[in-house]
Amino acid sequence: MIQVKMIKSYVLIICSSALLIGKSIVINDVYYYSDPTGISLHRAEMDHSETLILAEHDPTTNDGSFDFREIVFYIHADPSKNQKYIRKSSKSKKKKKTKKKAKPYFSQYGHWSAVHDSMFSYIQVKDDEWVGREFNLVETVITGLKKDGEILKKEERLINQEDIYFTPQLIKYFHSISTSPENDDKYYIIYINNDGNEVVLSSEDIFNSNSNLVYDIYSQTDQIGNILNPLLKDPVDIQINAGNRNYKDVVMTIYGGEETEKDIYYFCAVEDIIDETAIPLLSRSSALFRYNQYAPMFSFDGSYISYITQTNNEFELNVVQRPKYNSAGDCVENEEPDNNSFSTAKHEKVGNILTYEDLGIDSFRFTSYAWHPEVNILFYVTNVNSEDIIRYYDAESKKSGVIDTGTLSNRYISVSPQGNYLLFTFSGYKDNSFHFINCEHKDDNTNVNCCGNKSTGHKIGVAKLEIQ
Repeated sequence: MIQVKMIKSYVLIICSSALLIGKSIVINDVYYYSDPTGISLHRAEMDHSETLILAEHDPTTNDGSFDFREIVFYIHADPSKNQKYIRKSSKSKKKKKTKKKAKPYFSQYGHWSAVHDSMFSYIQVKDDEWVGREFNLVETVITGLKKDGEILKKEERLINQEDIYFTPQLIKYFHSISTSPENDDKYYIIYINNDGNEVVLSSEDIFNSNSNLVYDIYSQTDQIGNILNPLLKDPVDIQINAGNRNYKDVVMTIYGGEETEKDIYYFCAVEDIIDETAIPLLSRSSALFRYNQYAPMFSFDGSYISYITQTNNEFELNVVQRPKYNSAGDCVENEEPDNNSFSTAKHEKVGNILTYEDLGIDSFRFTSYAWHPEVNILFYVTNVNSEDIIRYYDAESKKSGVIDTGTLSNRYISVSPQGNYLLFTFSGYKDNSFHFINCEHKDDNTNVNCCGNKSTGHKIGVAKLEIQ
């Protein structure tokens, strides 16, 4: 873990309206981080120790195109442009003052562990002259800084070579589960194998006897090759309910074809994922079922499930209560595909939400909402009067409000694992006199020299959260 000295020279306090009963969200100490060359930054996250921030950028373009990106890092509270890397140093070993062009360390979907300090996972993309493009799922621990102050020291291991062996043609998705600092993180992976078929694997011990398969899409086919498990043959993502202490229930997004596109299904037990146990989050008789539903997430304690629906060009964030039972067996006995709790429960509309479809971005990369890890409050980005603003919604009291960070064109919401920081990206600010805590020019009369303007791309905003 890298220790940092917090800078506390200026405080911005923004109080929203009451949450829960007499509670409020207070934002203190707003920081920002930018790419030194003006490239847009995306998908900012903070590690468990709350000292490291990762994000993605495309080092080959200034417009932030959405091909394979490089993961970059910042030490929290550092001056804004002190960017760090995990690629090889660009400094020549022969001539200390001479720089050589460093090959970008291409990677995707960096994600910090929820309980382990300075540990993250990512999809590594390697181009080999003879083999071609290779994909690996890599778990990395940051151990310090190298002498040049630009490259992070790290220890790495390949999940697909050590925890569970597989050779992916493409890794579509992964989801990590953190239980305690004493235990290793576990992984759920969706990948394409060399036959072009999708496979869902997990490093959880309960799947060891089944070759780590969560469920087998292609094991059952008829005599002419039709898949006998057609409902679940095209998985998009899988989310495990880490807040349920009694049993591991699951939500999955499945591509259901051109008629219904993406659909969300709930399963009472992760070890029993088959067509017959798939419970639609929205009733098949609902008018919304024929539209896209995607991006499901469990709240911190597993009591609620959030998801996005699309009706024509409208995208809405919704929340519904999860059915609660003492065991997975009770859940299976009471919840059926055509007769279940979701068909009778009230699905609360939180509000319209900014989505990846609005920007033409891969859905897995674009995090337009996130749950707080300690209370049932979510944060999301929505468009109001042509501006993308941040709002909150409390699932318990159903109260909502605006989080005014002073920034414009906000994107990519995330919350630190301990719940102390709200992270987002932005490309403008409301008031030129406003300065961030770690601004190098905070004594200037104008903010232009602090974080630039919209032409310099999206930057990372980090706001200290306090729930009172």
